[in-house]
Amino acid sequence: MNKRNTKLAIGSIGLGLVAAGLTGCGNSVYALRLDPSPAASSLSRNRAMVHNDLIVVMDTDLRNVQDDMERLWLLDQPSKLHPRLKPRSP
Repeated sequence: MNKRNTKLAIGSIGLGLVAAGLTGCGNSVYALRLDPSPAASSLSRNRAMVHNDLIVVMDTDLRNVQDDMERLWLLDQPSKLHPRLKPRSP
């Protein structure tokens, strides 16, 4: 084989390996076009990280609502009323 044919063969094999690596086992090119990065939800985080952040935010919000309700019904601190119903008269 001459030099040109060797380069062409190596280039074809490399291109075939890249194409096989991109599609994986059993995945079609169409599936790759639909979702080229299936694990990524944003530029820096995957779907699980985004879901965990949403759960933390919802949990914090619910705890804040519970604290607000305790303050509304005056249950967040002991009573400041006098312990007896009527003060003693002298």
